Amino acid sequence: MTGRMTGRTQQRGIALVMSYLLIALVTAYGSAMMVQSVTEQRSVQRFLRFSAAFQAAEAGLDSAITQFKTNPNWAGTGYTPLLKGGYDVTVTTLSPTVRRVVVSGYYPDNATDEHRHVEGTILVQTPFSYAAFAATAVTMDSNAKTDSYDSSLGAYGGSNVGANGDVGANSTGAGTITLGSNVSVKGDVVIGPGGNTTTDISQQGNATITGSKQTLASPVDLTSKTYPGGSTTSNLVLTSNQQTQLSAGTYTYNYIDMNSNSKVKVTGNVTIYINQYFKMDSNTEFVAASSCPTCTITIYVNGDTYEDAPPAVEFDSNVLLSAGSKPPQFALYVTGTTTSARSVEMDSNVTFKGALHAPLSPVDLDSNVTVYGAVIGQSISLDSNAKIHYDQALASSGLSNVQVELLSWRELSD
Repeated sequence: MTGRMTGRTQQRGIALVMSYLLIALVTAYGSAMMVQSVTEQRSVQRFLRFSAAFQAAEAGLDSAITQFKTNPNWAGTGYTPLLKGGYDVTVTTLSPTVRRVVVSGYYPDNATDEHRHVEGTILVQTPFSYAAFAATAVTMDSNAKTDSYDSSLGAYGGSNVGANGDVGANSTGAGTITLGSNVSVKGDVVIGPGGNTTTDISQQGNATITGSKQTLASPVDLTSKTYPGGSTTSNLVLTSNQQTQLSAGTYTYNYIDMNSNSKVKVTGNVTIYINQYFKMDSNTEFVAASSCPTCTITIYVNGDTYEDAPPAVEFDSNVLLSAGSKPPQFALYVTGTTTSARSVEMDSNVTFKGALHAPLSPVDLDSNVTVYGAVIGQSISLDSNAKIHYDQALASSGLSNVQVELLSWRELSD
């Protein structure tokens, strides 16, 4: 009959509706699975990008540690691309020996939002980071002074005078650093780890410190150089007013003894080993020839004690030692194999333009001695009006080992 459904027709309609519903459900489920898959894929991709950015940041921190080992004054870098991503590094100096390093890692490049930040606190120190540094104590008498300059920029004076003439010692306790009346330290004063800057640093009279009083995070490595010279019967002895020249090469002497007004002129890069002592009388000179402004002079003195031994190094009044007026070009090492070595004594008005490394020797700088460079000793005494103009170029000169240690690490949030 027209207008009436049969039972079979109804069944077919229901089946058709159910088919449509099933298709809709399958389509919806498929769409949901596709959306979830795309979302998960994007999430995985972002995770991988963030992981790559973190790895780039870690690579930047490792690179910073390597840079500090060759240049303690390294100041960071702008964006540096890697095979995957890249990084930039910002360095902040917290103290003479501690740097705060923030590294931002990026992937695929620094134009993306995918970035991670890590912060490291790094110990960076070398014995030649200070004007004067001792194992035990530094004493500065009336009107003694430290400040700084940079020989790579020219001679000391005028605008080339700074306040990085830091003074320090590895030890702690009363008398570690003693500053007498009118002493001026244009820089920081640093004592050993765990020390008390109030009691271990003594300021007398009008002594001034332009920087701060600090404690070391870790002791400075004051390992003595090894004396490499062999035995010899040869001596370098100059009579009064005598002059001689040393051409490029390596020399070994039992001792060097220069009488008043004598002069040694160096015409090439020289390395000198002295088995017993190095003595210069008044008004003597040990210098590089003016024709060789880049000449290097490296002298090793065996500081070990022997019978009736004189000081390892003894410079009388008005002595001059210089290599092109560039302290990094003149290194004087006093070695030792025990806990102490023979002394280094510079009398009044000596001028030394170089780096003295004598970590086992007591060092005495008499009145009006002027050092352009740096001094390292077991103990260091600056008498009245003695001055050390620290040469900042020494910090990255490679004359002494650089200690680099990662003290702390953390990831920073945005």
